[in-house]
Amino acid sequence: MPAKVRPDLRTKYGDWALITGASSGIGKAFAIVLGRLGINVILLSNDVAGLHRTKQELLAARPGLEVLCRDIDLARIDELRSYLETAETMKVRIVANCAGFGSAGHTLNCPLDDFLKMANVNAAAVMVISYHFAALFSDRNVPGAIINVATANVEALLPTPFSAVYTSLKFFVKFFTESLAYEMRPYAVDITSVSCGPTATAFQAQARTRELAWRESAESVAIKSLNALGKKTNIITNPVSRIIIFFARVLPLPRSTKIRFAAAFFGKLLGQGKNMTLKKRG
Repeated sequence: MPAKVRPDLRTKYGDWALITGASSGIGKAFAIVLGRLGINVILLSNDVAGLHRTKQELLAARPGLEVLCRDIDLARIDELRSYLETAETMKVRIVANCAGFGSAGHTLNCPLDDFLKMANVNAAAVMVISYHFAALFSDRNVPGAIINVATANVEALLPTPFSAVYTSLKFFVKFFTESLAYEMRPYAVDITSVSCGPTATAFQAQARTRELAWRESAESVAIKSLNALGKKTNIITNPVSRIIIFFARVLPLPRSTKIRFAAAFFGKLLGQGKNMTLKKRG
């Protein structure tokens, strides 16, 4: 884990950041790390109580910091788009899309409406926010930064049974982000996709999956992500995940065998073996 975040962020990108999912986990860690540098933050989440806890921690550590909490449900794309058009967002130069949720289990055991909400929060909102700020930065001819949090699941480049929707949406985040990063390179807009592995947050509990032993801290993910801006368009933050991904890519096994290993990982190791068999309906 890097000892500290790079000191030039405020000089290069300005003194305002917008962070989604800032009520807890990786989003909260981004807010804390940026706040230490004196960068003011706009915090987005539909967990209002969590937002205010983050704000209190920020102000306790850095009195005088400007912290704006906005109760926005990212599943409501029209609501999100309306907010982005407000004058408040014009001052933002650093964006971190950290909001997201997941699940593990047989796809048909999860209500379709839950997956549609997941698609909005994990993918559509990322696209909307990235599009808005990439256009804003380039139109104003100012340097800007966008970080989109994906998952290490996507880096093996394999289908993921028992994580079919979550990981597929994160595939979109990864490839959309890296593609946009290439397109925006001539306009001084730095964009990075972050493939984080197991992280010490509430994500696993909410997804009802195991907490793996090689978890890294949310602050480690935030610091590595910020340090990669302008240098890399994609990073894998967890060192153990990097090793697993390396072997998943290079082992000379049939693709069907690799998919069976992926199914075992998500179905048994991560998913605790529960909810993997299709439930009876009716």
